[in-house]
This record gives sequence, structure tokens and C-alpha cells, in this order.
Amino acid sequence: MYYKTVIETEIFTFLNTNQHFSPNSRVLYKVQLTNFFLWAAGEGYEPSTINPTTVNEYLYHTNWAKGTRYVITVAIRAFYRYKYGANHPVANIKTQRLDPGPQRTLSENELVRLLTSVDTTTIQGIRDLSIITLLADTGLRVSEIANLEVKNVHVSEMRLDAFVKGGKWAEKVFFDYSASCLYSWIQAREKTTLKDSKFLYGSVSRRKNPGRPLTRAAIGYRLELYSKQAGLENVTPHSLRRTFATLAIENGAPTRLVQRAGGWSSIEMVERYTRKINAAKLRKFSPINNAMGFYPDAVEVQRIRTGRDFEDDYEA
Repeated sequence: MYYKTVIETEIFTFLNTNQHFSPNSRVLYKVQLTNFFLWAAGEGYEPSTINPTTVNEYLYHTNWAKGTRYVITVAIRAFYRYKYGANHPVANIKTQRLDPGPQRTLSENELVRLLTSVDTTTIQGIRDLSIITLLADTGLRVSEIANLEVKNVHVSEMRLDAFVKGGKWAEKVFFDYSASCLYSWIQAREKTTLKDSKFLYGSVSRRKNPGRPLTRAAIGYRLELYSKQAGLENVTPHSLRRTFATLAIENGAPTRLVQRAGGWSSIEMVERYTRKINAAKLRKFSPINNAMGFYPDAVEVQRIRTGRDFEDDYEA
């Protein structure tokens, strides 16, 4: 019982010292670290004497999925860096991350269908369209959107300051259509109980939580409603983050610029998010087409795809 109390205190201190952890990460890390150290105590290991072999033994003492082993490893590594420093052997352990494969990303057509499914004749619809456009135009995470404060949004300059993952502030930019939607929402917001709230987005219902900030779950629920109306499946706020990166690159944005705008730590992260990029977008960069001066427009492309004669379209 004494050991359990001590280790729970250590874990509590660790989690509350690291302010960059999200609420979900705190819960997950607490469970995984508590289970690990209780197992270690049962096996006769003291925290300070645990080494990578001990951790590996724990990771494979039961049939966990790769994703679970990855989370456990990250939690243990972070704790040991905090408690014993970066030179401790356990502070540098690694495990293979589960490769989820290509995940839900909206095509340009699907994004348009989603946006046009929103009824902007209502205040709720005006708010929701602003949220969706910002998600897809900035790559913000849903928690970052939910926590946006009015004072940090500058519509005329088409930029905002958001408190992002990692416990830091980041400037995000958005563009004309999103700015227009955001301006419409700010105008409509003044007619609601939100006008005195510091948060940009909140409930506008007079019957349920009027004026309360929107939660991640509420934003996800609203997005699910619109995706069903648009005949789309598996559309989540995070799929719009992938959509942001994918469509930006398809439209010609350099990967480094997308990394900077989306706040990814590495180019590899951007590449993982954009696995569903449409290779057909390479057409305008085709070495042969450009070398031979062949620049078909949309009508000509259709003629090519249908097998019709396009000899007259060729420009020597």
C-alpha cells in the first residue's frame, strides 16, 4: 500500500508538472504508468533500477496491440526523462509505432458537399460553417478550435493566435472564404448570450447550455450531422486536419510550408497525414506534357479520358 501511494504521488506530480499534456493524455498516462509500476513492484523491481530490458519484459508479458505498447512506451519514457533525466537508459527507449495506414481525408468535391450541407439561415448554421472552414483552412485541432478566444482572432488580418498541442502559442492564418464565414459568425454572435463570453464559439441554444463554450464532443457531433446530410461517412474534426494538409499540397503548396502552417514537428508527420493525396494532381507537373507544350483544359482532359480524338488539341 505504501509503494502504491508513493508511486501515485510521483505520477500525479509528473503529470501536473508537464502542462503540455492534454486532458486525455493525463488520464491515459496515469493509468499506464500506475499499471507499469505496480507490475514492476510485483516483480521485485525498484523504479530507479528499471532498465530497457525490464520495460520490454512488461510490454510483452501480455498480448497487447502495437498501438497500446507504443502509448505505454511513450508514457514510461516521458516519466523517466522527468524523474531521472535524459541520460537514463529508459528515457530513450523506443518501440515500433502502429501504422494506421491511410485515414479519412476529404476530396475537394467532398469538402464542398460538406460545406454546402450547412444551413446558414440559422445562427447555429452560421457558427458551424465558420468552425468547419477554420478547421479545414488552418489545420487546427478540434480542442484548439474549442479553446479559441475572441481577443486572439483578427479577422481583418486573416490570422489568429491559438494555444496548441505542446503547451505553446502559434499563429495560424486563414483566407478569404473562411474570413467571410468568421465575420458573419462574429456579427451573429453579438445577438446571442455569447457576446459576453471570452470564447469565440459556444452554445446558441436557448434551452440547452446557452452561452457555454462548445466542447470537442459537441463540435464532433455537429460535424457528424452535416456529414450525414452530405452523404459522407467517417468525417471527424481530425479528418479535416488531414484534409487541410492533403488539399494544400495537391494545390501546389510546398511540404515545408504545410508543415509550418499545420504545426507538425517534422516533414515525416506531414507525409503520414497526406497519404491519400491524389496522384492524378501531378498532371499539371507532367514532365512530358510540359516538355511538349501540351496543356489540356478540363474539356480536353475529358476527351482524352473517353478515348475521343484529340489530335487537334496537341500543340507542337
